[in-house]
Amino acid sequence: MKRCLLGLLFTLLLALPASASLTNVYIAQSSAGSADGTSCANAYAVTFFNTSGNWGSGSSQIGPGTTVHLCGTFTFSAGATALTFNGSGTSGNPITLLWESGAVLQAPYFSAATFGINGNGASYVVINGGTNGVIQNTANGTSQRCRGRGIMGHRDSGPEQCDHRSGEQLLPVRRVHF
Repeated sequence: MKRCLLGLLFTLLLALPASASLTNVYIAQSSAGSADGTSCANAYAVTFFNTSGNWGSGSSQIGPGTTVHLCGTFTFSAGATALTFNGSGTSGNPITLLWESGAVLQAPYFSAATFGINGNGASYVVINGGTNGVIQNTANGTSQRCRGRGIMGHRDSGPEQCDHRSGEQLLPVRRVHF
């Protein structure tokens, strides 16, 4: 009987994953509250998302099955890349980037090479704008050449197609998979 219980316990332990990624993590432009990523009120700074060491299968890392919640307004400098994925989800366990209500990613214009959100070769990723997520350029005028806009891969062919206006909503993000 004792041997059977030990065998059953050993089998159950082997069936458990060695580690699991975060389920939900909240990020904002700057850290907030206790800065533990458990809610918008206690969000990590955006640098948490962009740091490769925070990605993986550890219990405090972004990985398959994690939903990353964007909180508030993120304002970046001209030519910046706002967010860079540093890992992939898996089939059935994507990494989801979710805009909380009113969340905005903005810059005068985003990087022409990597855009506002750089997928960085990631797969099994869902980008979900929630109810009103926005990626926007804030620069004015036709002299603001069309540079990187929104999510990597979307680019206008030349300045003749652009007349950026302050507050222009570039991409109402709804639900994008890659």
